[in-house]
Amino acid sequence: MLWKISWRNFRRKPLRRFLTLLGIAVGVASLFAVLNSVERTDQLIREKTEESLGDSDLLVHPTDGLFPEEVLSEIKEISGIHDAVGVIQQPAQLQFSGQEEISLAAQSVQLIGFSHLDSSLIPLEVIQGQLGTSGLIIPETTAKVWNVSPGDQLTLKVSGQPYTVPVAAVVRDILFLKGPGSWEEASSRSWRVALSVNQLEQFTPNQGSLQEIRLKVASEKTEVIQKKLEEQFRQENWPVYAEPVLVDPRQSNRLDELYLLLVAIGGTALFISCLILFQTFYTSVTEREREFAVMKSLGATPDQIRGIVLREAVLLSGLGTLIGIFPGIWMATILQRGIFRSFQTEIDYELQLGMALPIALILGVLLPVIAALLPVQRASGVSVTAVLVQRRMERTVRISKWRSPVGFVLLGASLTGHLWSYFLAILGAFLLLPLFLRGISRLIRGLLRQWPESQVACRNVLHRIHRSSNMAAVLTLGVALSLMMSSAFEHQKTFIDQDIATTFGGELLVESLKPIQEKDLKTMRQMDGVQDVSSMRGASVRWRSADRLHQMKVLGVDPEWQRSHPLFTIEKGGSQEWDLNSSRSILLGDYAFQKWGGNVGESIILETPSGRKNFRVDGVVKTQFDGGYVGFVAEERMKNELGVQTTVRSLVALEEGSSQQKVKESLLHEMGDRLTQVRTLEEEIRWQRRIFPGLSLLFAGLLAVTLTTAGIGIVNLLMISVTERLQEYGTMRALGASRAQVYGMVLGEGAVIGMTGIVIGSALGLWLIGLNVLSDEVNMSFLIPWPEWLITCLTSGLVTIFATWIPTLHAGRVDLQESIHS
Repeated sequence: MLWKISWRNFRRKPLRRFLTLLGIAVGVASLFAVLNSVERTDQLIREKTEESLGDSDLLVHPTDGLFPEEVLSEIKEISGIHDAVGVIQQPAQLQFSGQEEISLAAQSVQLIGFSHLDSSLIPLEVIQGQLGTSGLIIPETTAKVWNVSPGDQLTLKVSGQPYTVPVAAVVRDILFLKGPGSWEEASSRSWRVALSVNQLEQFTPNQGSLQEIRLKVASEKTEVIQKKLEEQFRQENWPVYAEPVLVDPRQSNRLDELYLLLVAIGGTALFISCLILFQTFYTSVTEREREFAVMKSLGATPDQIRGIVLREAVLLSGLGTLIGIFPGIWMATILQRGIFRSFQTEIDYELQLGMALPIALILGVLLPVIAALLPVQRASGVSVTAVLVQRRMERTVRISKWRSPVGFVLLGASLTGHLWSYFLAILGAFLLLPLFLRGISRLIRGLLRQWPESQVACRNVLHRIHRSSNMAAVLTLGVALSLMMSSAFEHQKTFIDQDIATTFGGELLVESLKPIQEKDLKTMRQMDGVQDVSSMRGASVRWRSADRLHQMKVLGVDPEWQRSHPLFTIEKGGSQEWDLNSSRSILLGDYAFQKWGGNVGESIILETPSGRKNFRVDGVVKTQFDGGYVGFVAEERMKNELGVQTTVRSLVALEEGSSQQKVKESLLHEMGDRLTQVRTLEEEIRWQRRIFPGLSLLFAGLLAVTLTTAGIGIVNLLMISVTERLQEYGTMRALGASRAQVYGMVLGEGAVIGMTGIVIGSALGLWLIGLNVLSDEVNMSFLIPWPEWLITCLTSGLVTIFATWIPTLHAGRVDLQESIHS
């Protein structure tokens, strides 16, 4: 019976219900889209990283450059090893006839040799050709750019000698064979192709050597096999060490901030939907006070009335949630594709609902119902005597005495720079909105005294000030969020050149296949345009945070080189003169420090190539290396404390005015047969900048959805307001008011709400930008994106005008005779 009553009431006021349903559906669609995109993107990156390692359980790395193939043969004999594959790289140059204008850098190819290709440790999915055939294994994207297929011949130049090699097979793109997507991109990224070690040794000077071994454990635990290997390595005195396979995508992708911003936008849209539902039910309860009073007089209990209204909220939120899931799936597909394209990465994927669906369903139903609890409680507390005797009590709307002081206190508390400061600032602004709305209304009334319509509009806004402030809050939040994120993007675009240049350690980063000797450094120093060169050791280490195991790199830096060509700047602890040579100490990148969760001065336990070691964290640094997911020590300590004997990286500083690209070409010409990567500062800046156009467009689209939700809320509010005053408008028309004057009253009411939202939203956005400057977690300057701010304000104004126009037409079409008769 009670469900029938709730369903009957649910069908009343169809336009109002439709707008509320639409608001909930848009909010749920936005939340589902961002949650699904975040979950699926993170999952895909992890899957691709895992896929590149195949079924490997253990990896064997050298501590001294390359190691002999005999190590692989001995490892295969150890009981418990199911499969083992050796890996070696060899730089080469691709030679195409008719491609004489291609730079030497764009011709660079990394030949990746495997001891055998028919293994689950090398997950190659063949599209064309056969793996067993002698020749090159080329990824799909590379084959399209090169315009080759199985059977075609390619000419490779290795150590100055040309070799003609056939294409054996074309395989699906995989991470360890990921190459450029075009010839233009190839100038800063090397092509990567696979082949067998036996064939690679036919034209390489590194015969009988390996760079890595991948192992698959049979039945015993990985830890047991690792101990067996370590014991064997010590007995044979091999310059290698073993470590379990650990997939940590954060080493190459720092996307936590992106995920947080996406979820914030989706959550904002759902929050706006909750405000819309709250306003709908609050008004509905007010209109039905007589109905509830009559029900009470006939014996209905407060719990029954509460149940009727609560069931209406469940029906409304449930139906809106179900409607929102379907467009949410479509939005998720577009958003996910846009994220990958922003990073210039094409990944084949299938949409999976995952945990995003149940979370969106639960929050889509639960949060609107929670928002309706206050109107539900008010419905159950209706006084029979007050309503039936006095028919309807006119209430004087006042702002609570505690609201403004608490709002100012929260704004002041937000200046602490804590992560919760943003929430405190938004909550404080929300509490102060009635005060600001009253002030702006009075200002408009004073400026437009000659326009009676404006006076009526401002009076109507103040008569229902809490309802109006709720809708102004919707627009405020959208404008503030847009301004803050635009500032963050503009800051990144403006200062990314400076941030990268001040922590790149020079102008070129060089990585070599073989250990870099002093004679190699001397050769580089003698090149035209080179000012100085420094070697840099690196080691992969593992560490455990409170919840999981992580893997990052530790880089060894020459303290003198750091002073003249810094690889990092100090954020916390120490100073720029901090002693890198201090024993058992380390500087952590800001992202690694954040994931670690400790404090400066505490110790972090690292699993290094030479075993488990304790290091004291003496500072936090900002660096472009690995997105801050890195540690720094003095280079000389890498050998004794981390077990890294050789150097395969070097940093190159150029003379003023020297061309980075010309020096890169010279390095490839002189040492191209051993260099696996040469990356210039200019290329790194271009690579980091590639994401901004796509991400800016994505966030603009999401913010447009948020503003659309705000527009739906304004339409709903004004439709309620117009419906309540139809008799009033009819009386005005009967007394001589024109249709244009009625239009002006309703438009003016929407304009006051819209102006308040834009003005206070802009002020809140500036406040949030200021919090970014004060925050220890975010390193930003106070930058106002004037063009983006103007576009946001104009868009918000257009949304307000469009949202106001529908109620305006409804008010202008009032029937004079019907309104007078009623």
